Amino acid sequence: KMSQKYLDILSKFLRYILFGGALLYLVVFVVIACLRMNYPYELDWMEGAFVDHVKQILAGKQLYVEPSIEFTPYFYTPLYFYLSALVAKVLGIGFLPLRLVAFLSSIGCFALIFQFVRRETKSVFYGILSAGLFAATFKISGGWYDIARLDTLYLFFIIASVYLLRFGTDVKSIVFAALLMFLAFITKQSALFTATILSVYCFLAYERWSRYVFPITFFLLVGISTAILSWVSDGWYYYYIFDLPRQHRLVKSMILGFWMDDILPFLPIALGVSIFYIIHQFAKNKKDFLFYTLLFIAMVGSSWLSRLHSGSWVNVILPAYFVVALLFGLGLQRLLSEYFDSAKYIGLFFLIISIFQFLLLSYNPRDYLPNKDDVEAGDAFIRLLAGIDGEIFMSYPGFLPSLAGKNYCSDGGAMGDIFRGNNEELKKQLEADVRKAIRSQRFQAIIVSQPWFGFFINSPSFIEEVEKHYEDKGPIFENKRVFFPVNGGKVGPERLYVLKEQHVDVVEN
Repeated sequence: KMSQKYLDILSKFLRYILFGGALLYLVVFVVIACLRMNYPYELDWMEGAFVDHVKQILAGKQLYVEPSIEFTPYFYTPLYFYLSALVAKVLGIGFLPLRLVAFLSSIGCFALIFQFVRRETKSVFYGILSAGLFAATFKISGGWYDIARLDTLYLFFIIASVYLLRFGTDVKSIVFAALLMFLAFITKQSALFTATILSVYCFLAYERWSRYVFPITFFLLVGISTAILSWVSDGWYYYYIFDLPRQHRLVKSMILGFWMDDILPFLPIALGVSIFYIIHQFAKNKKDFLFYTLLFIAMVGSSWLSRLHSGSWVNVILPAYFVVALLFGLGLQRLLSEYFDSAKYIGLFFLIISIFQFLLLSYNPRDYLPNKDDVEAGDAFIRLLAGIDGEIFMSYPGFLPSLAGKNYCSDGGAMGDIFRGNNEELKKQLEADVRKAIRSQRFQAIIVSQPWFGFFINSPSFIEEVEKHYEDKGPIFENKRVFFPVNGGKVGPERLYVLKEQHVDVVEN
């Protein structure tokens, strides 16, 4: 009896640690997001380009247009940009509106995961564990949850759709689930794969005509929206959303690298518990087994396929991290309540390795916070741009020329997507457009980002072309450690070229 008493005390102690650790990850994320929400410069190298997309919308211009040096859109569906534009109408154009949409979407994801697991397990404890584990993947997903990118909004709609499919009790719930999945698609077209797999679930799990409600509603909305948006954009919507992504090569190393580099090193225990839960459902309830098996395939499969795409980054793994976090809470509850009581030795073992799982994902919050030197360097850089008498061509980062009163230009990454495609005529046309602007000395200054000098031109002669007409003023920043984004690729303004016989100082920070 005395031994059991100590085991009970130890079990409660470990549960408190586990609960507190999960809660801590949620709190730390919120603190990080609040501290950097209003940072005036880029947290990620594509944030500025996304703000330029919002500016394009608020200027009353088409989002999907022929690629040019003035503007080239990224190959994403438009909802995030239009929703951010609505917020920007209230708060003003800048990074804040886009980050606010992403942050609130992340909070929505945490809340839905918590409610999903709490409803399945009848336990707040396991709901917090799953939500906290998803928050703990902040580091391995690239610190993505609150930056001006569309992934968390996309995931929020997917989780909401999945929630209704799981807990909805009538046809109306299925219709709303399809509508939410469509909103996910119109935020990011990767939802097509997820919707297809979940349609299989509907075919197999529902009866009579109700099995057709989800797929018919979803694919009908996708078809109608694609037809309308392609028509109003003279076909450019279809090109960017469907044609262009198919033209990019696959990274074969990620077939195994997705598992060996992105999943197993960080979530070995959670993945194991997730697989246990799916297998457990096979013996308990065949319909539940079907739901969670296909959900796992849908989420992990969409992440895997996206990771195989050249140019992808770890943000595309968010759906996989979501489903593993979800199943972790569900699986741990079954392990401890049905198989191994947490106050017994094996139960204690699972509590300990669950704590270890959270420790595997630990990170230093300061790594994701820009510092005072970054702000000062950014301020000096904007003054540098404002002091140039004329327009500037800067492929990275976007939006910053607007802060200096200059026009924005096409983002290097978006143009790079065109050049990585196989439409040779379009590539030649875009390259000619850029070279014409350089040869005609249309810009007073050109700012490039090493080592991606010719990334969007895909030609080593690009810099030679620039140097015929422009003088290399050298590095922009004397201090090489400032003003790089804290998220993602370390890309920023590095070298300044000006029309010959102009004098511009470098930033001294």
